[in-house]
Parts: sequence; C-alpha cells; structure tokens
Amino acid sequence: MTKKYNAYRDLEYKRKRSATPKNAATALISAYKWKGLTEKMEKYEFTLKWSEIVSEEIASYSKPSHFRGDTLVLKVPSSAHAQQLSFVKLEIIDALRPYLKSHTKLKDIAFEVGRL
Repeated sequence: MTKKYNAYRDLEYKRKRSATPKNAATALISAYKWKGLTEKMEKYEFTLKWSEIVSEEIASYSKPSHFRGDTLVLKVPSSAHAQQLSFVKLEIIDALRPYLKSHTKLKDIAFEVGRL
C-alpha cells in the first residue's frame, strides 16, 4: 500500500518554530510582514494624527478614505464641505507631507461625498 502525498504535512516539517513563545505584538508584526501589510499600514499611519495635521474643525467633517494612485481621497458629508476643502487643498497637502513615508507620493486630493 502506498502512502498518499500530504503537502500540508510537509509544510509543517519545513516551518521553523522558535523555542520560546513570542508576545502578541511581535507575532502580529511578523504576521503583517509575512502578508505584506506593513507597507500599507505605514502608508495610512498619518490617519491616526488627522486632527493634528489639519484642524479639529476640518477633521470633524473630513476623513481620509484611501489612495487612488498619487491622489488621497477624503470622505466628506456634503458637496459644500468638498467645495470648502478644495480651496485649502494645497495647504492640506503641504501639512501632510511630513507625516507621509518616503515611498508614499501625494500630488492631489479628491473628495468623495458620503458617510464618515
């Protein structure tokens, strides 16, 4: 009788395991690196300081949503807010640059009307 090939079993034997258990933070960081999420997390790290970068007032009616190429898309509750922010778009970009990682390029800001 022949044995069936089990790829999962072979992966378990090849995987290196540490002798001591890792703490949760170290395990999460290594899992993020393994999945390639660290660069994405670094790209959006500035969102944690959004109210510090722009004013509290602007932060109350805007929220960074996502990047579309070199353009940051901000969610705003109405087209009137989008119009108001379009006048200070360049100031927002200049204020954001120190908070962005070197591999993140920002050339423009677009607005998307929707729920925050």
